[in-house]
Formats: sequence, structure tokens, C-alpha cells
Amino acid sequence: MKLYSTDPNLPNFARPEYVAREPDLVLIEDEMIGTRAMHARSQTYIRKWTAEKTPNYNIRRVCETFFEGFGRTLSAAIGMLFAKSPAIEWNQSEELMTAHWDNIDGAGTNGPVFIKRFSSSALRAGLSVIVVDHPSPPDGTQVVTADIEAAFNLRPMWRRYDRLHCINWLVENVDNVATITQVTLVEPSTVRVGDFGTKTVIRYRDLRLVSEQEDGTTKRVATWRLRQLNEQAGTTPTFSDVGTGVFKNRNGETRSTLPIAIAYTGDSDAPMEGTIPLLGVAWANLAHWQLSTSLRFNSEVAGFAQPVVKGALMSPDGGATPASLGVGPLVSVQV
Repeated sequence: MKLYSTDPNLPNFARPEYVAREPDLVLIEDEMIGTRAMHARSQTYIRKWTAEKTPNYNIRRVCETFFEGFGRTLSAAIGMLFAKSPAIEWNQSEELMTAHWDNIDGAGTNGPVFIKRFSSSALRAGLSVIVVDHPSPPDGTQVVTADIEAAFNLRPMWRRYDRLHCINWLVENVDNVATITQVTLVEPSTVRVGDFGTKTVIRYRDLRLVSEQEDGTTKRVATWRLRQLNEQAGTTPTFSDVGTGVFKNRNGETRSTLPIAIAYTGDSDAPMEGTIPLLGVAWANLAHWQLSTSLRFNSEVAGFAQPVVKGALMSPDGGATPASLGVGPLVSVQV
């Protein structure tokens, strides 16, 4: 099932800039996974010769393991970047934030590990996004006390999104500043199936600023809506609502901007756009694997005798029709 659409009326609409960049991002993700991913998508990366028989091609395209040069380059870059732990200036938030730093995302990831993964995501794709949310207190809560915070785990939660998961966005001029007023983020999520199984479903989180009237004035409010892609056989996707809400702080106050932070590592001249700094390394790594694949296959073929049939060059129908010669791997020539 396709994860995005080019229909601007659907929640999974992908901007043309994303569609144009996606093949490079997928190549990088495949190289980061390694041999299994490259073999699974080898028909995209390994050319099939015109006269090559399909069984031979299916052997050739997966005969060589993938040397993970891109991943090693990225790992070395991140290692140099974090040779020393980053210094943090807490200012007035130190007392509050140090308690959250050891579990910054609510899933057990401490701050330094989260930032290192975020930096790796941004460096390999050119940009990466962090969304910070704060759970709402229970209905009817007038004052959020320390006991209520502890009981309901009311604290900021950071979540990282790779560039591949940021499929569309809108930029508007707000107070003479180019501001992202809407962005859609893809969220693969795991749900239960039966008593013991699980499956992955695709959800789309729509963050947007909406205008509301309050005391005769118009203000912007940051909102979110989560929809799930339904399983179906048709061509037009359908979606189910999972939830909606408004971004608020611990005191119930709404935000006038989206709670996102974007790190750019490539050249950028517009929000959510930018070059991929290590793309040349990814292409060089792909070229190395393509060449290694051909050399590996040829060396294995050379280990077996190739029969040669001597005689007149025969036409396919045995008559006067001129014969043709096939050129390519494992093609025998009758002479």
C-alpha cells in the first residue's frame, strides 16, 4: 500500500519537493539497513541486461554482500561531533529539565542518546524534526500540583521524525516571518492482533495553526489531528480518526506556534527543504556495490566451462532469415 498520495485533498498528500527527494532518501535508508535491504530492492539498483535471462539476473543481483561504507562514514562523523558531550545551558529551566533529561521521550531514552540519534538523522537526510508535546491534565484540574504531575506523568515529551516522515507542509508569512503553519508527519505504529500478535499500521499526524476568536481578537492556536490509513483493495485510500487535540502547557495555556524544531545540515533556502550533505557518499557506495556484484558474478561464472558450438551460423527458423547474435551475460554464440 502506498504511503503517500499526490492528491492535495487527502491527508497523506506529499509535496512535489518531497516526491522529488524521496528516491535519494530511500537509497540512504536502504544503505543504512545494509545487505538485506539492498538485496530486497536490488531490481531498482542493479541493471538487467536486455538479453539476460531472468533466472540468471535473479542470481546475479543478490550474489554480493553490501559494503556499508555510507553507514561507516556517518558513524565516524557522529563520533567526531560527539567526541565531547554537548554542553547544555539550562538557565532557569535547570531544576525542571534535569529530571526529564534521563528519559526525554518518555520511552526510556536519555538526553545525550536522543540528541545523537537526532543528529544522525539530520546528517544523513539533510534535516530532521523534533516535536515537543505536553500531556493535558485531567479534566476539572484547576491547579497542576507536583502530586498531579507525578501521578499522571505530566511532563514534556520529545519525539523525533526523520525527513522521510515529513511529507507535506505549508509556510505562511506571520508577523513578517516565514512560519510553518501546517505539517503532516507519518507515524508507523504497532497495534495488537489477536491474543499474541502485532501489526504495523500507518498514521498521519497533522499539525496546524488555526485561527480562533477570543475577546474580540483573533489568535492562532496550535492543534493536532491523528488519522490512520485503512486497509483496503481500492485505489482511493480511506482514513479513520484516532484523535484530535490542542497543544497546551502544564497550566492549560495554548500555543501560538507549532511545537517543532528543525535541524538543517544541508544547504537550505526554504523551510523543510535542503540538500543532503552525504548524498555523494551514498552514490559512491552504491556504485561500489554495483561493480562488486558484476565482478563477483563473473568470477563465479568463469569457474565453469562455457560450451562453444562450431558450425554454420544458423538462422532461428533454419531458412534464409538472417541470424542474430545475442550479447550479454551467459549468452552462447553459435558459429
